[in-house]
Amino acid sequence: MEWRAAGRHFRCLYDKIKDKYFASLRGTDEEALHDLRVSLRRFRAALRFFRPLLPTSSSSLDLAIADIFRVTGPFRDLQVWRTFLLDQLQQKPTDYRLKKVLESLRSDTRFHRTALNRVLDRAEHRSVLKKLADFLPSASGPQPCSSEILLLQQFAAKRFRRKLHQWKTRQAVGLKSGTKTIHRARKRIRWVRYYNELRGEICADSEKRFTSLLRELSDTLGIWHDLAQHQQRLLMPENRIIRPIQGDVRKEKKKIRQRYLALWKKLQTQSYRKSAGVRYQSMDMPPKSPA
Repeated sequence: MEWRAAGRHFRCLYDKIKDKYFASLRGTDEEALHDLRVSLRRFRAALRFFRPLLPTSSSSLDLAIADIFRVTGPFRDLQVWRTFLLDQLQQKPTDYRLKKVLESLRSDTRFHRTALNRVLDRAEHRSVLKKLADFLPSASGPQPCSSEILLLQQFAAKRFRRKLHQWKTRQAVGLKSGTKTIHRARKRIRWVRYYNELRGEICADSEKRFTSLLRELSDTLGIWHDLAQHQQRLLMPENRIIRPIQGDVRKEKKKIRQRYLALWKKLQTQSYRKSAGVRYQSMDMPPKSPA
């Protein structure tokens, strides 16, 4: 069946999740938590993409992965905030106020790293790895035949067309929207990108230009979301001494706004529409004057 033919893709994703999970526990790699969340997100995308072919247990697995996202989100936010402050300090190495906040943050980081290990090491989160392993089709079983692979390719092409149509009919988000709206828009773009990559792996015809543009759009909205989060943190009483860097944040948001508009404009060109592998009329442009 087609599910057996898709098993190879899930096994590759599982191997990455397993490696990054234990790297996060060891704490030797600062980016391990981010890589773990990316690998889990890709596995969820594959679950949703192949849902009509999968056993019913895939729904509970999706929820279990979502729970890991929920509990690790604050730890990742702290990492992003610390990286932002370090970048600011490199630009202003003599700013004693930034040094003071970072010194306070270092002790918090050590505390949060210990807390992260405790969270990941909980039985219910360790059991997710076992659930993922049990979910995979046996690697020692019979290899999928050519007819199964052909059926999977037809399914992937049809499924991607449907997902792309769902995405393009949504109104493009303007940067005046709240952080939650922008975050949801970024997730939709990211799903389409992952679906396109899955289709490309299966059909061996991935269009790198389209995938690259989706990645740029997603990253741009991600930077915008992070900057908005930084602005909120700067309003906290414990960060009042570094509140003047809000001006730098506003300047950076202005640059991101220009990049965002340029990327959406590029997406409208005929060459990129053809690159999607699906012919569609047009996509909604964002508002002309976002914030």
